[in-house]
Amino acid sequence: MKKNICKLLGLALLFSSISISAYAFPNSKNNVNENIEVCQSNKQECCQNQMKKEIIKNMDKYYKKYKNDLIDLNNLHKLDKSKQEDIENILGGKDKNNLDRSSSSSSSDAKGFNLNFKKFHNGSIILVHRGKCPYGYWRHVGTYSEAKQKFLTAQISDCGYGSGVIYEPKEWYTRSYDEAVGVNINSCSSNSDKLNSMMNWLSKFIGKDYSIIKASKSLNENDLWYCSLIPWKGYKNYFNVDIDSNQGRFVAPDDIIKFKSSTVIARSQTK
Repeated sequence: MKKNICKLLGLALLFSSISISAYAFPNSKNNVNENIEVCQSNKQECCQNQMKKEIIKNMDKYYKKYKNDLIDLNNLHKLDKSKQEDIENILGGKDKNNLDRSSSSSSSDAKGFNLNFKKFHNGSIILVHRGKCPYGYWRHVGTYSEAKQKFLTAQISDCGYGSGVIYEPKEWYTRSYDEAVGVNINSCSSNSDKLNSMMNWLSKFIGKDYSIIKASKSLNENDLWYCSLIPWKGYKNYFNVDIDSNQGRFVAPDDIIKFKSSTVIARSQTK
């Protein structure tokens, strides 16, 4: 009798353990997968934060090296007219050392770079560097359009793609500059519908004139643009997010990467 009872208890325990295992193992697998995804996400975020710290560290070295030559764009109105025009020309892609760039040639002092554009989507921003620039480390800005597979930007003179608000291909950047970084605005990057609407709205200003001196941050004044004003107005209008880290009258390229919610998604390698 006792043997039969023991057998029955043993069988009951066996079926119970099988039943528990059937549920436990799948749940454990799901937990492991979730933990892996969290770890990968945390690792990616950690790498992005580290890249941003390194980039800003390099920018700080640049500021220290050229501290006597750099100007704050927010003090542009304090400069004499000729100096204002120099700054406007440089931010607009035209300067004394490089007056004749075209779509078929690159700047004589540009090394070029390689950059993985895989993570760029609507609203992603490219910042590019070349040589010494009087208003900061990053010289020019483009805002990515998935529909065009190009960057929406603004140039003061026609370098082969038109002047004013224009589209520039990826090749223009990789050929004409020597360093680049890709940036997303982290608090907005998951809203693909809004980003698409933002780029559609910004595309309406193709052909508008270039100016930094007379351009305004007002969302009701959209006849004059410069390169870094384009993403600023886009994010301000559609997300009510001010991507200008110092929130001054002008938004410089450097201000965008210093914005606390900007995330590095790509960094160039020298050719």
